[in-house]
Amino acid sequence: MNPMWPFSGTVIPLTVERSIKGNLQPGQRLEVYYAEGTMCGVTADMLPRREGTYLISGFHVTIPGCRSLGFRCHLPPEIHLVTRCGWTAPLHDLTITQIAGLFLGMYSCDGGACQVKQ
Repeated sequence: MNPMWPFSGTVIPLTVERSIKGNLQPGQRLEVYYAEGTMCGVTADMLPRREGTYLISGFHVTIPGCRSLGFRCHLPPEIHLVTRCGWTAPLHDLTITQIAGLFLGMYSCDGGACQVKQ
């Protein structure tokens, strides 16, 4: 347990009700609660405390060359991290959750790339 990330390693059980890829259509409505903490990593503020649909902000990580959980790959080939610190990604790689973060002012974009505001 890292004292700077008191909830690091926390597993949040969830069921994906709907996965959206691409742009939202005009008039399309999403009813979500946005879970955001005040520091890096998962904080108490980010853990769902009531019934509802939550948008978990995070980013998708792939490890080049890791296609299986063999001895050379100490992490799964695809993991999802819930954090908003020290991350940059090309604009075209953003998911709907990160695009929502743009509108909430979490990211600053310039030159085709977005960086998390710290």
